[in-house]
Amino acid sequence: MRRAVTVSLAILACLACAGSARAQDEEPAYAPATEAHRAGRWSMQFQVDDDFQLSSFNGLGLAVTRNSSPSGAWRFGVTLNGISEDGDISFSSSSDSGATNSDDLPAIDRYNFGFEFLRLHRFKPDRRIGLELAVGPSISFFHEHHTQTQDIADLGVATEAVTTSDQVYGVVGRFGVEVFLARSLSVHADYGAFAGYRHTNQQVDRDESYFDGTSRLSTREFSVHEWSLSNNGVTLGVSAYF
Repeated sequence: MRRAVTVSLAILACLACAGSARAQDEEPAYAPATEAHRAGRWSMQFQVDDDFQLSSFNGLGLAVTRNSSPSGAWRFGVTLNGISEDGDISFSSSSDSGATNSDDLPAIDRYNFGFEFLRLHRFKPDRRIGLELAVGPSISFFHEHHTQTQDIADLGVATEAVTTSDQVYGVVGRFGVEVFLARSLSVHADYGAFAGYRHTNQQVDRDESYFDGTSRLSTREFSVHEWSLSNNGVTLGVSAYF
């Protein structure tokens, strides 16, 4: 009985010593990381480009993150771009008795919309350097309509109207490391991958008008369905907590 007690005390002493040594080896909590990762706090993400210029994060116009717990967060990114161009260009020549000529510029209407909704998990959120993993759906839409006019070998004029639309549905995943530089400011490097489906439609309407008074109208359409698995490489970003 006495021997059993002695052995038990020896084992407990060894475990206590091992636990003490392990506690000394562990990195202490980093206060700015603990404060930044507390539940309910928000942050905004930017991407670092060449010459350390800040731009939209992974192509998203806006990316924000809200902590649900120290180790978990939701990240939402959205992008919306659009452009509409139309006009003409005119020119005159003194050798042509001041005659003025004008050409129509190609008319373009283009817009795209997309968003990501990711679930983010942080490993060791109370450390200055920690790993993070994010996975979630990604959806984007693209539409473009442009017209242009061209000559038909001195026989007439053709006007083409091209309409293209894309729909992309998929899942995006990112794995990286976050390093705190100061209170409420960190940098992170992420490796991303995407798996999804793309559907593309294009229609080309061509109206040909000839100088002899005849005309011809034709329409071409095609559709493409594509499944893809790709990696987005490594991106360097900055998170600002507020």
